[in-house]
Amino acid sequence: MQLKPINNIFDTINRAVLDYIEENEDGRKKTPKKPITKETKFKNLKFDNLDIYQLSIRLEPLFGIALSDTIIGSFKTVGDVCEAISVIITKENCKTLAQNLTREDVLNEVIQNIKNGDPSLKDVNITEQTSLNKDIENSFSAIINAFCDFEDKHQIDLTKLKDYTGKDGDTIGDICDYIYGYIVYGATYTPVSKKAKLQQGVANTRKKASKAKELLMQMKQKLSRGSK
Repeated sequence: MQLKPINNIFDTINRAVLDYIEENEDGRKKTPKKPITKETKFKNLKFDNLDIYQLSIRLEPLFGIALSDTIIGSFKTVGDVCEAISVIITKENCKTLAQNLTREDVLNEVIQNIKNGDPSLKDVNITEQTSLNKDIENSFSAIINAFCDFEDKHQIDLTKLKDYTGKDGDTIGDICDYIYGYIVYGATYTPVSKKAKLQQGVANTRKKASKAKELLMQMKQKLSRGSK
């Protein structure tokens, strides 16, 4: 299975919208004077629900995807269409990558991308234990480069992961796991930082301690009633 191109989604949609308007100019639809952007609302282009549906049907073969009626019904802006198509393609590409890439493949690629982005790291021994903040200068820039290179090569959108770059003492292995988790679980995957994991662990421990205390009190009450 081949990965689907995700670049230039907006350009393709923009062209399709303009072509549709040109073919259906009837006094109601006219080529907009201002350039179309992702924020452009279909109602401002005089598109009704049928227009949006017909446009969506045209877009399906251009991207090699299928758009459900529910998804089409949610389109209010050109950006909505871009986002929906990007998510669908990303999910499909993630499924393909999950069948072909191992965690080690991802780790090696991340390390190589980091080195490619910073010549000063070319001869540095980087492993999955390498700390972003402690061991790599300008780690934020290095990881963003790694993400972007990975996105370009594999045609998946890692935008959501970039918020986690270099936080809470993350290592190269953590970044690898974020990307690999995203590939395996698809676009719905959200990585959890070490700090968040620690906070959740503390919360779970307190919850268990509270439950144990409650059970102990209940047991004491039963023993107390039994001794009377």
